[in-house]
Amino acid sequence: KYKRSSLPSHAFLKFRLSSFRNGGFFNMNEKKKVKLSVAILFYLTLFLVSFVFLSVFSYYTSPFTTCDNGYDAAFFRLVGQGMTKGYLPYRDFFDMKGPFLFFIEYLGQILSYGRTGIFLVQWINLFFSLVVISKLFELYQIRNRILQIGLMLSLAYIAT
Repeated sequence: KYKRSSLPSHAFLKFRLSSFRNGGFFNMNEKKKVKLSVAILFYLTLFLVSFVFLSVFSYYTSPFTTCDNGYDAAFFRLVGQGMTKGYLPYRDFFDMKGPFLFFIEYLGQILSYGRTGIFLVQWINLFFSLVVISKLFELYQIRNRILQIGLMLSLAYIAT
Protein backbone atom coordinates (compact mmCIF):
# COMPACT_ATOMS: atom_id res chain seq x y z
CA LYS A 1 0.00 0.00 0.00
CA TYR A 2 1.01 3.56 -0.58
CA LYS A 3 1.49 5.98 2.24
CA ARG A 4 -0.31 9.26 1.79
CA SER A 5 2.88 11.26 2.24
CA SER A 6 4.65 9.40 -0.59
CA LEU A 7 2.02 10.40 -3.16
CA PRO A 8 1.07 13.85 -4.36
CA SER A 9 -2.30 14.91 -2.97
CA HIS A 10 -4.08 14.69 -6.35
CA ALA A 11 -2.74 11.16 -6.91
CA PHE A 12 -4.07 10.08 -3.50
CA LEU A 13 -7.46 11.58 -4.36
CA LYS A 14 -7.48 9.76 -7.72
CA PHE A 15 -6.64 6.50 -5.96
CA ARG A 16 -9.47 6.98 -3.44
CA LEU A 17 -11.99 7.95 -6.13
CA SER A 18 -11.06 5.01 -8.35
CA SER A 19 -11.55 2.60 -5.45
CA PHE A 20 -15.07 3.90 -4.94
CA ARG A 21 -15.84 3.77 -8.65
CA ASN A 22 -14.91 0.10 -8.77
CA GLY A 23 -17.56 -1.12 -6.38
CA GLY A 24 -17.20 1.45 -3.61
CA PHE A 25 -19.46 0.71 -0.67
CA PHE A 26 -20.07 -2.90 -1.70
CA ASN A 27 -16.37 -3.79 -1.80
CA MET A 28 -15.76 -2.44 1.70
CA ASN A 29 -15.40 -4.92 4.51
CA GLU A 30 -18.23 -5.25 7.01
CA LYS A 31 -16.49 -3.29 9.77
CA LYS A 32 -16.05 -0.25 7.52
CA LYS A 33 -19.67 -0.50 6.32
CA VAL A 34 -20.99 -0.52 9.87
CA LYS A 35 -18.73 2.37 10.86
CA LEU A 36 -19.86 4.42 7.87
CA SER A 37 -23.52 3.61 8.50
CA VAL A 38 -23.25 4.62 12.15
CA ALA A 39 -21.57 7.89 11.18
CA ILE A 40 -24.28 8.69 8.63
CA LEU A 41 -26.99 7.86 11.15
CA PHE A 42 -25.28 10.03 13.78
CA TYR A 43 -25.10 13.07 11.48
CA LEU A 44 -28.70 12.60 10.34
CA THR A 45 -29.75 12.47 13.98
CA LEU A 46 -27.86 15.69 14.73
CA PHE A 47 -29.50 17.30 11.71
CA LEU A 48 -32.99 16.33 12.89
CA VAL A 49 -32.29 17.21 16.53
CA SER A 50 -31.15 20.69 15.52
CA PHE A 51 -34.34 21.14 13.45
CA VAL A 52 -36.66 20.03 16.25
CA PHE A 53 -34.75 22.03 18.84
CA LEU A 54 -35.00 25.24 16.84
CA SER A 55 -38.64 24.60 16.00
CA VAL A 56 -39.50 24.33 19.69
CA PHE A 57 -37.21 26.83 21.39
CA SER A 58 -36.57 29.54 18.80
CA TYR A 59 -40.13 30.80 18.61
CA TYR A 60 -39.25 34.37 17.56
CA THR A 61 -37.61 33.18 14.35
CA SER A 62 -39.42 29.90 13.79
CA PRO A 63 -41.69 29.87 10.73
CA PHE A 64 -44.06 27.55 12.62
CA THR A 65 -45.19 30.15 15.18
CA THR A 66 -46.99 33.48 14.87
CA CYS A 67 -45.24 35.23 17.78
CA ASP A 68 -43.93 38.43 16.24
CA ASN A 69 -42.72 40.51 19.15
CA GLY A 70 -39.17 39.23 19.58
CA TYR A 71 -37.49 42.54 20.26
CA ASP A 72 -34.01 42.02 18.86
CA ALA A 73 -35.08 39.28 16.44
CA ALA A 74 -37.79 41.52 14.96
CA PHE A 75 -35.36 44.41 14.53
CA PHE A 76 -32.71 42.20 12.92
CA ARG A 77 -35.34 40.84 10.53
CA LEU A 78 -36.42 44.41 9.73
CA VAL A 79 -32.84 45.43 8.93
CA GLY A 80 -32.26 42.26 6.86
CA GLN A 81 -35.42 42.88 4.86
CA GLY A 82 -34.41 46.51 4.43
CA MET A 83 -30.99 45.49 3.15
CA THR A 84 -32.65 43.38 0.45
CA LYS A 85 -34.42 46.57 -0.68
CA GLY A 86 -31.23 48.62 -0.78
CA TYR A 87 -31.26 50.24 2.66
CA LEU A 88 -28.01 50.41 4.60
CA PRO A 89 -27.53 49.66 8.28
CA TYR A 90 -26.35 52.62 10.40
CA ARG A 91 -27.61 55.02 7.75
CA ASP A 92 -31.25 54.00 7.37
CA PHE A 93 -31.46 51.81 10.52
CA PHE A 94 -29.50 52.17 13.71
CA ASP A 95 -28.77 49.86 16.57
CA MET A 96 -25.86 49.61 19.00
CA LYS A 97 -24.92 46.12 17.87
CA GLY A 98 -22.25 45.33 15.33
CA PRO A 99 -22.92 44.75 11.63
CA PHE A 100 -22.28 40.98 11.71
CA LEU A 101 -25.77 40.21 13.06
CA PHE A 102 -27.34 42.32 10.32
CA PHE A 103 -25.42 40.48 7.62
CA ILE A 104 -26.46 37.10 9.03
CA GLU A 105 -30.08 38.22 8.86
CA TYR A 106 -29.50 39.60 5.35
CA LEU A 107 -28.15 36.20 4.29
CA GLY A 108 -31.31 34.61 5.67
CA GLN A 109 -33.50 37.09 3.80
CA ILE A 110 -31.66 36.30 0.57
CA LEU A 111 -32.29 32.56 1.09
CA SER A 112 -35.98 33.01 1.79
CA TYR A 113 -37.87 36.17 2.62
CA GLY A 114 -39.38 36.32 6.11
CA ARG A 115 -38.75 33.99 9.00
CA THR A 116 -37.91 30.90 6.97
CA GLY A 117 -34.57 32.23 5.72
CA ILE A 118 -33.12 33.04 9.11
CA PHE A 119 -34.50 29.74 10.42
CA LEU A 120 -32.50 27.93 7.72
CA VAL A 121 -29.36 29.88 8.65
CA GLN A 122 -29.89 29.05 12.33
CA TRP A 123 -30.54 25.39 11.51
CA ILE A 124 -27.33 25.02 9.50
CA ASN A 125 -25.36 26.91 12.14
CA LEU A 126 -26.73 24.80 15.00
CA PHE A 127 -26.08 21.58 13.09
CA PHE A 128 -22.43 22.45 12.44
CA SER A 129 -22.04 23.65 16.04
CA LEU A 130 -23.28 20.28 17.28
CA VAL A 131 -20.89 18.50 14.91
CA VAL A 132 -17.96 20.55 16.27
CA ILE A 133 -19.04 19.85 19.84
CA SER A 134 -19.23 16.11 19.11
CA LYS A 135 -15.74 16.23 17.59
CA LEU A 136 -14.50 17.99 20.73
CA PHE A 137 -16.02 15.20 22.81
CA GLU A 138 -14.04 12.71 20.73
CA LEU A 139 -10.88 14.77 21.05
CA TYR A 140 -11.10 15.02 24.84
CA GLN A 141 -12.40 11.44 25.09
CA ILE A 142 -15.62 12.28 26.91
CA ARG A 143 -17.52 9.01 26.58
CA ASN A 144 -20.39 9.58 29.01
CA ARG A 145 -23.43 9.81 26.68
CA ILE A 146 -25.68 11.51 29.24
CA LEU A 147 -23.06 14.21 29.82
CA GLN A 148 -22.65 14.65 26.05
CA ILE A 149 -26.40 15.02 25.45
CA GLY A 150 -26.79 17.40 28.39
CA LEU A 151 -23.92 19.62 27.28
CA MET A 152 -25.07 19.63 23.66
CA LEU A 153 -28.64 20.58 24.53
CA SER A 154 -27.59 23.26 27.00
CA LEU A 155 -25.20 24.81 24.47
CA ALA A 156 -27.89 24.61 21.79
CA TYR A 157 -30.35 26.35 24.11
CA ILE A 158 -27.82 29.11 24.78
CA ALA A 159 -27.33 29.48 21.02
CA THR A 160 -31.02 30.12 20.36
